[in-house]
Amino acid sequence: MSLYDRISHLYDELFPASPATITAIEALIPEGADKRILDLGAATGGHAKAFAERGWDTLGIELSADMARLAAARAHVVQGSMLDADAIVRQDYGIAVRFGAALCLGNTLPHLIPEAVPGFFAMVRGLLYPGAPFVIQTLNYAHPDIRPGFVFPTIETGRFRFERRYEASPTPGTLTFVTTLTEGAAVASDATILHAMTPGTIEYWLRGAGFKRVEHWSGWDRSPFDSSRDRYAVTVAR
Repeated sequence: MSLYDRISHLYDELFPASPATITAIEALIPEGADKRILDLGAATGGHAKAFAERGWDTLGIELSADMARLAAARAHVVQGSMLDADAIVRQDYGIAVRFGAALCLGNTLPHLIPEAVPGFFAMVRGLLYPGAPFVIQTLNYAHPDIRPGFVFPTIETGRFRFERRYEASPTPGTLTFVTTLTEGAAVASDATILHAMTPGTIEYWLRGAGFKRVEHWSGWDRSPFDSSRDRYAVTVAR
């Protein structure tokens, strides 16, 4: 069982959709763009559901079968790889459509191998309405703290305890993301390889894919980003 299948039943408690995220993304969408959003790595559909409730036609794509199953019960989310987004969009809608925004949130991007990212970005750009934003949320892998030994804050309730940390990986440019989920007497651990993509590298790939304007924020309040200070980054490309 993969990490994401294992935590699917708890995901909304672990990482609830933030109203500040929804508001910030809506403010980016250009006037006249199609009222349609593509959520790449939709998890259990929290963001897709939130946008749908605000009148947006939202298509989510989620690789984890368990997460996609839960998401499909509450929003327009299908199971599949975000690398296949163009084919999934055409199959789902039956025609070529364009989106007013595309999202890749929750540190999803570093799950892709670097060789796949330039083509992925070019595909996303082709799915967007002219001037529409592609919004990416990641950890800031340029920060000196984000390395082997980094420990995330523990998430704990009366029902479960979720621990996360980074360990060394044998492959250069990667980290091992180690998680431990404790539910009562049951303890399960997983290790997932992530590719340490810095905001500067992400911007380089975005510009290579044809995005002309790229900005980085430290959070959803659109505060300026400082790579030596901020552990998280929001990248907005148009």
